[in-house]
Amino acid sequence: MGADLSNRNTSDPITAINVTPLVDVCLVLVIIFMVTAPLIAQNGIMVNSIKKEVGPEPKSKEPSGEPELESIYLKLSPNGVELNGQMLDYVFLPQHMKEAVMANPMGVVYINADDQVSYGRVVEVLDISRQSGAKKLAMLNDKEGLLERNLIFQKK
Repeated sequence: MGADLSNRNTSDPITAINVTPLVDVCLVLVIIFMVTAPLIAQNGIMVNSIKKEVGPEPKSKEPSGEPELESIYLKLSPNGVELNGQMLDYVFLPQHMKEAVMANPMGVVYINADDQVSYGRVVEVLDISRQSGAKKLAMLNDKEGLLERNLIFQKK
């Protein structure tokens, strides 16, 4: 394992590479990563995925004794955000979100983001919704505008 120094002339340079310090440094780095990895991992947001296709709302509903909950619909675009069909700037979203959630605290907040909207902006809107008091959040994936035509802005 070690270098054979018995036949070496004193003027010849040492050409053998000592890998022991390299292995020591690598093992220390592995131990550091093993210790810090569990600290870095964070719990995310629980997501319930819907497997059902979006279609038109049923025509007849049986009346129940409870008041009907209205949902809050957010459509994110690079230019701003639509809150229940009303175009807003992102700056005014927290104020309007609080008002919408206070009007219906048990309603579901549906969020539909355009492809050009950054993930950071979507997470920011999720945080604003939670801070406004929303209990249930739902992410929509609506590329063809089916939700707007069939469900969201349909007058009852």
